[in-house]
Amino acid sequence: MRVSFIILSLIFSVFLFSAYAENREGLALDGYDVVSYYKGVPVRGIPDYYAKYDGRYWYFSSAENRDAFMKDPEHYLPKYRGYCGWALMDGRLTEGREEYWVVYKGNLYLLCNKNALKMWEKDLDQHIEKADVEWKRFQENMKN
Repeated sequence: MRVSFIILSLIFSVFLFSAYAENREGLALDGYDVVSYYKGVPVRGIPDYYAKYDGRYWYFSSAENRDAFMKDPEHYLPKYRGYCGWALMDGRLTEGREEYWVVYKGNLYLLCNKNALKMWEKDLDQHIEKADVEWKRFQENMKN
Protein backbone atom coordinates (compact mmCIF):
# COMPACT_ATOMS: atom_id res chain seq x y z
CA MET A 1 0.00 0.00 0.00
CA ARG A 2 2.77 2.39 0.96
CA VAL A 3 4.70 1.66 -2.27
CA SER A 4 1.56 2.31 -4.35
CA PHE A 5 1.08 5.65 -2.63
CA ILE A 6 4.68 6.66 -3.33
CA ILE A 7 4.42 5.64 -6.98
CA LEU A 8 1.15 7.53 -7.41
CA SER A 9 2.67 10.59 -5.74
CA LEU A 10 5.65 10.48 -8.10
CA ILE A 11 3.42 10.16 -11.17
CA PHE A 12 1.26 13.05 -9.98
CA SER A 13 4.39 15.18 -9.38
CA VAL A 14 5.63 14.53 -12.91
CA PHE A 15 2.29 15.61 -14.41
CA LEU A 16 2.19 18.70 -12.24
CA PHE A 17 5.76 19.67 -13.16
CA SER A 18 5.22 19.14 -16.88
CA ALA A 19 2.04 21.26 -16.80
CA TYR A 20 3.95 23.98 -14.95
CA ALA A 21 6.85 23.87 -17.43
CA GLU A 22 4.48 23.97 -20.39
CA ASN A 23 2.73 27.05 -19.03
CA ARG A 24 6.03 28.85 -18.34
CA GLU A 25 7.56 27.99 -21.72
CA GLY A 26 5.90 30.81 -23.63
CA LEU A 27 5.94 33.28 -20.72
CA ALA A 28 7.66 36.56 -21.58
CA LEU A 29 9.98 38.25 -19.08
CA ASP A 30 9.47 35.42 -16.60
CA GLY A 31 6.10 36.95 -15.76
CA TYR A 32 7.27 40.52 -15.15
CA ASP A 33 4.97 43.33 -16.26
CA VAL A 34 6.78 44.93 -19.22
CA VAL A 35 4.86 48.19 -18.85
CA SER A 36 6.06 48.56 -15.24
CA TYR A 37 9.67 48.93 -16.46
CA TYR A 38 8.67 52.17 -18.13
CA LYS A 39 7.29 53.38 -14.79
CA GLY A 40 10.70 52.84 -13.18
CA VAL A 41 9.94 49.84 -10.96
CA PRO A 42 9.51 46.41 -12.55
CA VAL A 43 6.90 44.27 -10.82
CA ARG A 44 5.64 40.79 -11.45
CA GLY A 45 2.45 40.48 -13.40
CA ILE A 46 -0.35 38.09 -12.53
CA PRO A 47 -2.12 35.55 -14.74
CA ASP A 48 -5.44 37.41 -14.31
CA TYR A 49 -4.09 40.20 -16.52
CA TYR A 50 -2.41 38.66 -19.52
CA ALA A 51 -2.11 39.13 -23.25
CA LYS A 52 -0.79 36.85 -25.94
CA TYR A 53 1.44 38.63 -28.39
CA ASP A 54 4.24 37.52 -30.70
CA GLY A 55 3.79 33.90 -29.66
CA ARG A 56 4.35 34.61 -25.97
CA TYR A 57 2.21 35.26 -22.92
CA TRP A 58 2.69 38.61 -21.23
CA TYR A 59 1.56 39.08 -17.62
CA PHE A 60 0.62 42.48 -16.24
CA SER A 61 0.07 43.85 -12.75
CA SER A 62 -3.14 45.64 -13.75
CA ALA A 63 -5.76 45.81 -16.46
CA GLU A 64 -4.54 49.35 -17.23
CA ASN A 65 -1.03 48.11 -17.99
CA ARG A 66 -2.36 45.27 -20.13
CA ASP A 67 -4.55 47.68 -22.09
CA ALA A 68 -1.64 50.11 -22.60
CA PHE A 69 0.48 47.26 -23.93
CA MET A 70 -2.22 46.07 -26.31
CA LYS A 71 -2.69 49.58 -27.74
CA ASP A 72 0.98 49.70 -28.80
CA PRO A 73 2.85 46.46 -28.05
CA GLU A 74 5.84 47.32 -30.23
CA HIS A 75 6.53 50.35 -28.03
CA TYR A 76 6.88 48.17 -24.92
CA LEU A 77 8.70 45.13 -26.27
CA PRO A 78 12.30 44.79 -25.07
CA LYS A 79 14.87 45.55 -27.75
CA TYR A 80 16.63 42.57 -29.31
CA ARG A 81 13.72 40.33 -28.26
CA GLY A 82 15.04 40.42 -24.70
CA TYR A 83 18.58 39.26 -25.46
CA CYS A 84 21.42 40.96 -23.60
CA GLY A 85 22.59 44.04 -25.48
CA TRP A 86 26.11 43.78 -24.07
CA ALA A 87 26.59 40.17 -25.20
CA LEU A 88 25.04 41.01 -28.55
CA MET A 89 27.78 43.56 -29.24
CA ASP A 90 30.20 40.64 -28.98
CA GLY A 91 28.14 38.58 -31.43
CA ARG A 92 26.55 36.35 -28.77
CA LEU A 93 22.85 35.69 -28.14
CA THR A 94 22.49 35.54 -24.37
CA GLU A 95 19.15 35.84 -22.61
CA GLY A 96 18.69 39.13 -20.80
CA ARG A 97 17.65 38.90 -17.16
CA GLU A 98 14.62 40.74 -15.84
CA GLU A 99 16.53 42.33 -12.96
CA TYR A 100 19.23 43.95 -15.16
CA TRP A 101 17.63 46.57 -17.33
CA VAL A 102 17.60 50.15 -18.50
CA VAL A 103 14.99 52.23 -20.28
CA TYR A 104 16.73 54.68 -22.57
CA LYS A 105 15.18 56.97 -25.17
CA GLY A 106 11.88 55.13 -24.85
CA ASN A 107 13.32 51.62 -25.27
CA LEU A 108 13.75 48.79 -22.79
CA TYR A 109 17.11 47.00 -22.86
CA LEU A 110 17.79 43.85 -20.86
CA LEU A 111 21.25 42.79 -19.81
CA CYS A 112 22.49 39.40 -18.62
CA ASN A 113 24.27 40.35 -15.38
CA LYS A 114 25.28 43.21 -13.12
CA ASN A 115 28.64 43.78 -14.81
CA ALA A 116 27.06 43.88 -18.28
CA LEU A 117 24.57 46.48 -17.03
CA LYS A 118 27.34 48.60 -15.54
CA MET A 119 29.42 48.47 -18.72
CA TRP A 120 26.36 49.05 -20.97
CA GLU A 121 25.44 52.23 -19.10
CA LYS A 122 28.90 53.78 -19.57
CA ASP A 123 28.23 54.74 -23.20
CA LEU A 124 24.65 53.91 -24.07
CA ASP A 125 24.55 55.52 -27.50
CA GLN A 126 27.71 53.81 -28.76
CA HIS A 127 26.77 50.43 -27.27
CA ILE A 128 23.26 50.56 -28.69
CA GLU A 129 24.63 51.44 -32.11
CA LYS A 130 26.95 48.39 -32.02
CA ALA A 131 24.25 46.08 -30.69
CA ASP A 132 21.81 47.30 -33.36
CA VAL A 133 24.30 46.33 -36.09
CA GLU A 134 24.78 42.85 -34.58
CA TRP A 135 21.03 42.38 -34.10
CA LYS A 136 20.40 43.23 -37.75
CA ARG A 137 23.08 40.68 -38.73
CA PHE A 138 21.45 37.98 -36.57
CA GLN A 139 18.04 38.70 -38.07
CA GLU A 140 19.41 38.46 -41.62
CA ASN A 141 21.12 35.15 -40.81
CA MET A 142 17.87 33.76 -39.39
CA LYS A 143 16.09 34.52 -42.67
CA ASN A 144 18.67 32.56 -44.69
